[in-house]
Amino acid sequence: MRLLKLIAVLLTYPEQDWLQSLGELRDTVSAETGRSLRAGRRLDLLLSYLERGQLIDLQETYVETFDRRPTHSLYLFEHRMGESRDRGEAMVRLIDEYRRSGLEVTSRELPDFLPLFLEFLSLIPTKEAQERLTRIADVVQILRDRLEDAGSPYVGAFDALVTLTPDSRLAAALSAIRTRGHKLTAIRTGTR
Repeated sequence: MRLLKLIAVLLTYPEQDWLQSLGELRDTVSAETGRSLRAGRRLDLLLSYLERGQLIDLQETYVETFDRRPTHSLYLFEHRMGESRDRGEAMVRLIDEYRRSGLEVTSRELPDFLPLFLEFLSLIPTKEAQERLTRIADVVQILRDRLEDAGSPYVGAFDALVTLTPDSRLAAALSAIRTRGHKLTAIRTGTR
């Protein structure tokens, strides 16, 4: 799933090299989601924010959002296990999964770093990626809600992840809202 790889990039520390390719990333968002889908619109908002910002400001915001606020941490197991011994064991298992799928971790990041996990998901079959994304849906939902409460433009990336997680609570709510909206439109159209 190319969209997962794109979201992984958008959730990494802003660097000039990938910021210069935002136009290409926008094209990928459009091709993968279509402009009418909520995920595409929310990713467009994040892309616009990144396009308008100065590099130093974007980097400061990223650090303030994800590095200085433990409640916004992009380390998945931190939200579930804190600093317990279980977290270390879970990371070893995750590294093994990465290797079995052909992903050799060369970054300095821990294996539970969400962008790294999303990159892994982008390499495996779509159905399996969605199943694995569903397993972390609770953490994605928590982060999404916290970022929305903070007014962060990064909430768009998490909205997109939620819509890619078929079993998530928010995805179901959004689907119901869209369905009700279409019915209302149909009723209005039918009464004219």
